[in-house]
Amino acid sequence: MANNETPLKEPPYIRRFSLILIFLGCLGGFLALTVPLWKSLSNIPVVGPVLGFLSLLIPASDTDNKYPESKAIADLRLHILYITGGIIAILTLLQTSWKNQVDRHKVEADIQKNEQDAKNEAAKREQDAVKSERDHIRQVHAERRSRYTKAVEQLANDKASVRLGGIYTLVGLVDEWLTDGTLKAEEQQKEGQFIIKNLCAYIRSPFPQAELRTLFKRANSEESIPEEDRDEFLKKRAQFREEQDIRCTILAEITNRLSSEKMKAENGKQIPQKGPWSEFTYDFSGSYFLYNIDFRNVVANYPINFSHSVFGQVVSFHNSIFEEGAFFGGARFEDSSSFIDTNFKKSSSFYGAKFKGNVSFKKSAFEGTANFYDAAFKNIASFKSARFKGKADFKDANFTGHTNFSGTTFKEEAIFSGANFIKNKTSSAVNSPIATADFNGATFGNTADFRDAYFEGFANFSEATFGGNVNFISATFKVFDGFADFTDATFDKSANFLSSTFIGPAGFYGARFINKEPNFTLQKLSSLAARFSCHVPPESYIFNVSPHSPCKIKLGESELNGKKFIIPEGTILFEPGPWDSENQDYKNMSNPAVSINTQSTILQKINLLFP
Repeated sequence: MANNETPLKEPPYIRRFSLILIFLGCLGGFLALTVPLWKSLSNIPVVGPVLGFLSLLIPASDTDNKYPESKAIADLRLHILYITGGIIAILTLLQTSWKNQVDRHKVEADIQKNEQDAKNEAAKREQDAVKSERDHIRQVHAERRSRYTKAVEQLANDKASVRLGGIYTLVGLVDEWLTDGTLKAEEQQKEGQFIIKNLCAYIRSPFPQAELRTLFKRANSEESIPEEDRDEFLKKRAQFREEQDIRCTILAEITNRLSSEKMKAENGKQIPQKGPWSEFTYDFSGSYFLYNIDFRNVVANYPINFSHSVFGQVVSFHNSIFEEGAFFGGARFEDSSSFIDTNFKKSSSFYGAKFKGNVSFKKSAFEGTANFYDAAFKNIASFKSARFKGKADFKDANFTGHTNFSGTTFKEEAIFSGANFIKNKTSSAVNSPIATADFNGATFGNTADFRDAYFEGFANFSEATFGGNVNFISATFKVFDGFADFTDATFDKSANFLSSTFIGPAGFYGARFINKEPNFTLQKLSSLAARFSCHVPPESYIFNVSPHSPCKIKLGESELNGKKFIIPEGTILFEPGPWDSENQDYKNMSNPAVSINTQSTILQKINLLFP
């Protein structure tokens, strides 16, 4: 019987079944035998009254003696025996039913016991299986950590093949942790991230013979190497290439897992999807990448750090997605670099970065703050059709060469204060009419700050739209062989050119000023007036705004060195060259331009343009 089984309670008649049968048999026999004596025994104490009462059951003989008393007694005796037998039979049936019930209960108890025993056995087997599985899992995890320890030791081995084996082991361990169904996702990431830190640390470690890279590149043949140094040189070059291959392998394994093989089509563009390693953080800060870097089509869901790194050769982040921060502050790009179609979902930092080769951010999207403060662009820098949804900070940036912001959209504040746009004197483009600073068709949705900016060569703002206040205070347009071009530009709010300097031609033909007249000067404050060089032909200054412009440029006339110019009222002509070192200003300057009739000015300009 099962421990939880309740035993059946035995009825009283079962406990004394034999005695009851004997008593009933004796009682029935006694009553049957004593029927003729019931009436005569009625006087006996105790039994007499009962027998007397029972004697009433004996019918009296009828008058015709058809049913005599003897016959009635015999029938009564027979009925007593029948009744006694019936009662005994009923009790026997009850006893039999009880036995059957007891037997059935026992069978059910046995069945329950067997079922419980089976459950207990199954539970025990399950516990044993769980324990065995846990032991197996612990063994697997212990084996992985043992392999990890060995692999880390291999990274310090002198032999490149051993180090490479350690790299592949670590990469495989990351994949194993990520596919371990016995761990929660958080635990998988934690184990994998620990190994990723080791791989990144190896990339950040000093690069042996890195200082000899330039020498290795110059030595095109073994014959060019002195005989006495050849063996040592070849040994070091081989070591350099081996180490280079190992580091390239690490980056290749990482980039292959930073995106899925499947791409998502969206607006005619293939969008990369996250890979198994996209949820890790990567710290490559201070690394020397003396080899090509291919980070195309990668998806990084967590911050990735390349700050103060050196990219010695071509690097590409084409069509990549950075969900969190991307940090390139202080990085140095020795060769060309591509960020075409790259999407920076959060803040991105190129603070103080130096781009020695061509760099392209064409069609890139900056959804957070884009920090290019004090960045240096030595060659072509293209931001064509880029989208800055957050603040764009190019303060004190240096652009040496052709800079392309055409079609670029700045939704929030665009800061170019103190930026320098200088033509590359070593480039073949020095004599090219291509604009040094090309903002053609750019859209500034908020404040555009070009205070103290310096433009050398073309400064092209034609067809640009300034939705917020635009500030060119103290900006310098030194465009001897170019043009400060604001043709067909639209200024929705204030346009401030106070203290700006135009050393070359400037044009506002077709420009529109919607709400305010542009500020080229302040009344009675000639020191803040914009300045125009007298060395350019007078007709090179064009201020014929669009006839549909609600606000115009108030024009005036000024003369210097015998040449008359039509320039904004209150502004000043100056002669570049003679410099007053004491006053830190040009020596030869005109009086502020005196107001003239606007209509006559327009006609004069038309005559100059179309003689």
